[in-house]
Amino acid sequence: MLHSDLDSALAAAKERAEKRPSRRRCLLVEDSRFDRRRVQALAQSAQLDLEIVEASSLREARSHMSRDEFDLVLLDNFLPDGEGLVAIETFRAGEEGPVPVILLSGQSNSGMQQRAMDAGCSEYLQKDGLSGTVFREAVERALARALEPVRTEQPDQSVKLREVLETFAYECVGELRVPLSRMLRHISLASERHPNASADFDLLSENCRELFAYLDEIRSVAEQDGMAAQPRR
Repeated sequence: MLHSDLDSALAAAKERAEKRPSRRRCLLVEDSRFDRRRVQALAQSAQLDLEIVEASSLREARSHMSRDEFDLVLLDNFLPDGEGLVAIETFRAGEEGPVPVILLSGQSNSGMQQRAMDAGCSEYLQKDGLSGTVFREAVERALARALEPVRTEQPDQSVKLREVLETFAYECVGELRVPLSRMLRHISLASERHPNASADFDLLSENCRELFAYLDEIRSVAEQDGMAAQPRR
């Protein structure tokens, strides 16, 4: 099941990548005309093949998002009709998956950067002193992450697998030992009563002991890995 899910996610990511035009569509949400021109110039100097659509307010940006699909959003935080970070989910919601958002901020403090990351931004850029190289690297990282759905799905599958192994190690292992012990006793008695079939009974007995050893190994590995301190109730 896990391999099937991973293969499906990879196939979907590959299909989206093949369907995308080489020129990426970018929504620039910025109320300052000067900063909009500056971002356009940065994209050109960084040789980024972006088709940049401009919006000077959240309302205008939402209108663009409702009509068109975008590969990237460059978002100013302080806009005439609201705060960009508060409305970030509007921009991240896309039909083909979350749209990466890069926050453009005039504030140079770590608190704003942390807020941006907590809100779901892919990158955080300070407007002051922003170079074409830094801008290009941030855009490329954000676009690359958008094509990696496996990374968001894998941890959930790993947690589920760990929970299954933990349950088996601390509940099923103990429960299986009781019927296995009974089976060994019955095999021993049957072997005494039917000596002509002792070879078959010896094979069954050996298989049971191997299963015992396997169950003990599972419990030992679980305890060493620290899956749980006590068996579940």
